[in-house]
Amino acid sequence: MSCVWSKATYVHQLVQGLALKHGLALYDPQSEEVVYPDRSTGAKTGSRTSLWILGVFALLFAAMFVYAGQVSTSGATLVFYAFAALCAIMAVACFRQARG
Repeated sequence: MSCVWSKATYVHQLVQGLALKHGLALYDPQSEEVVYPDRSTGAKTGSRTSLWILGVFALLFAAMFVYAGQVSTSGATLVFYAFAALCAIMAVACFRQARG
């Protein structure tokens, strides 16, 4: 949730209180940390292993979209290729982030 800097503490406390009240986990993108309803914290998100796995799946989906574009009999071939390109870009971003 975004907010103006002057209200950051208030918004953080409000969202944290609502998350605890409803039994939800809270993700802090600045610290890349997950806080669970029991106030325990999870491992930082975006680990190298998870980024590699996400990148591999993105490449797999890109290949599936390319194949679908090749066998498509409709005029949607370009749409399949566009989705394949998006998946490939996502895979490259994941691999670059995982490499550090």
